[in-house]
Amino acid sequence: MVSVTLMRYLNCMDIIHAKGASLNVFYV
Repeated sequence: MVSVTLMRYLNCMDIIHAKGASLNVFYV
């Protein structure tokens, strides 16, 4: 389902965002 894929994508991005907190500037 698209919703499941989207949730997994957002979760993955959230993990990357948390691990790369010093790179938050690129996600703003």
